[in-house]
Amino acid sequence: MRSPLVLKFGGTSVGDSSRILHCAKIIQIKVRKKIPLCVVVSAPAHATDDLLGLAQDVCNPKDPAKLDPRSLDALLASGEQVGASLLALALAKLGIPVYAMFAYQAGILASGNYGSASPSKVTELAKIRKALREGKVVVVTGYQAIHQDTGDLVTLGRGGSNLTAIFLAAKLKSPMVEIYTDTPGILTADPILASEAKTIPTIFPRDAALLAKSGVRVLEPKSLELARKYGLKLKVLSSLDPRAGETLILPS
Repeated sequence: MRSPLVLKFGGTSVGDSSRILHCAKIIQIKVRKKIPLCVVVSAPAHATDDLLGLAQDVCNPKDPAKLDPRSLDALLASGEQVGASLLALALAKLGIPVYAMFAYQAGILASGNYGSASPSKVTELAKIRKALREGKVVVVTGYQAIHQDTGDLVTLGRGGSNLTAIFLAAKLKSPMVEIYTDTPGILTADPILASEAKTIPTIFPRDAALLAKSGVRVLEPKSLELARKYGLKLKVLSSLDPRAGETLILPS
């Protein structure tokens, strides 16, 4: 079997029903080309912030950082379960065989603290590969994992779904991760602040990290460093119009 291509769809890409169906059609094009696919999905746009707001309303903390971190991670992880399940339903509607997996089903383990854990191992690679061999699109929740020591559900922090996609790609020996966002690749500046911003065709992780620190936040430095560590190529492009432009991030 060919190594699978890993796709990641961010929150704006699955922000409503029409966008979810649009993502499913992007996947359908690749399925017709007989490309094995593992798809990582974020929570729908604003879902994580809405869940955090609910937690703050219930607890009314003077300092939001004092919310119980274990319970908070369990709550916030539910957003990705919504996004992945909805995309799986959309794929099934198109007649595409699909196998959806939450983090615990995919055996994604992590170490570190609640809210900022780091992926450390994938224990169910055989299960994922079996589904791929059967011609199914494997859909996995991003941003969440199971703590390798406690067994608790934990989240991976800002950009966590990118971490999930990159880590899975490394373990599945994928040639590339395609990251779908609401922008045509990585731009020279924030397009909201600078209308003249242009797509950068090719870039290295270190330069992309510098752009991220300056405010062009398509990818977090932590994700870029993980891709560099495993020598993975990343392609950043728009789910709204994949032809609008793209950025290829080359391993350095």
